[in-house]
Amino acid sequence: MNNNKPEISGEFSNLIQESSEMDVEVNSSNSLSNDLAKWFMSYNIPHRAASSLLKLLKNNGHNELPGDVRTLLSTPKNTYSQIIEEGGGTSAYFGLANGLIRSIERFHKSAPKSIKIDINVDGLPIAKSSGSQFWPILCSLVSSDFISEPFIIKIFHGLKKPENVNLFLQTFIEEASVILEHGIIFNNKPVQVTINAIICDAPARAFICGIKNHSGYFGCGKCIQEGNFLENRVVFPEVSATLRTDQSFKNRSQPEHHISLSDLEKLNIGMVSQVPLDYMHLICLGVMKRLLIFWVRGRMDVRIKKTLLPLVINRCSSVKRTVTKEFSRSARSVLEVDRWKATEFRQFILYSGIFILKDILPRPFYEHFLSISIAIRILADEEYHTSMFDYASELLNYFVKKIWKFIWK
Repeated sequence: MNNNKPEISGEFSNLIQESSEMDVEVNSSNSLSNDLAKWFMSYNIPHRAASSLLKLLKNNGHNELPGDVRTLLSTPKNTYSQIIEEGGGTSAYFGLANGLIRSIERFHKSAPKSIKIDINVDGLPIAKSSGSQFWPILCSLVSSDFISEPFIIKIFHGLKKPENVNLFLQTFIEEASVILEHGIIFNNKPVQVTINAIICDAPARAFICGIKNHSGYFGCGKCIQEGNFLENRVVFPEVSATLRTDQSFKNRSQPEHHISLSDLEKLNIGMVSQVPLDYMHLICLGVMKRLLIFWVRGRMDVRIKKTLLPLVINRCSSVKRTVTKEFSRSARSVLEVDRWKATEFRQFILYSGIFILKDILPRPFYEHFLSISIAIRILADEEYHTSMFDYASELLNYFVKKIWKFIWK
């Protein structure tokens, strides 16, 4: 650590010291109580089962153990004081440093010199009969060696999204600014923390970045082209428009793209380069779903022939019987496309669709599908997405140009 850095002040002035003390407390004790607590948390043991085990251990000589898991885990009796009124709802802040310490302890064998983190913000409806919704700020560690489970930094509840994005982000940005500058302490060793990416879907990205929504004429977050209104939607047909940069965003080079000034910029991250497009919604639940709907029940000149549809259904069934355990779920029949999950569309575009649609779609349509399938396969591959990026871009350009001819002609 740099000893010449200025002294930290403000609400998070004791942040590094507190994280250090907590880390020593967690790691310096090898008692049965601590080991049990870690085991209960790591495997999500239900409280009822955990309390039953504690009572069995007490009855067999371990009198130092409490009889209830809530005592062992130091579960607070009243958390109401942590909930505050904020921007049209209520919120609770759990902290970034504490979550990082727990994640490092769980996923790293020893104290790393540095870590990268991903931040996620999204809205989550919790009732169908009202507008009640959660807006959590989540964080996870980035590593090629393991997949880290996300933890909650902050959660907002209200009947609509937070009224003021900067008020919503305030406590997170204040703590994150300190951590990014000074790091945290783990096992009495400094750990440098950097933000890898801010991952959000299109509406949430527009909200936290203070920019036009994706349905606006200047809503594209990656290029400066003005959209066209076509068939009741705004589209961006150009494939060679001038790209946005972090500097152009900072300079507000295109004022029409911006709505407000986001305090997220105080973290000195790339508001274009480090806020990626949402692959799940744009490709899996977006383009791939739309294509399947076109093929199953679109215009007569686009949809799959009625005589060939049973063959498509049979191929889906044969694929389903041979899907390996690496896939979280196997795709259902194309007739149930409206109920497909994102993982089913991902499997179709990357793997099974190439087999299922062969000799079913007319050759131009099939080649059109192959162009986006191969492009996404390249971009999703850690080994090839850099070296073959230009080729993937050419395939995507071909896909975008042909979509007008095949679908919106």
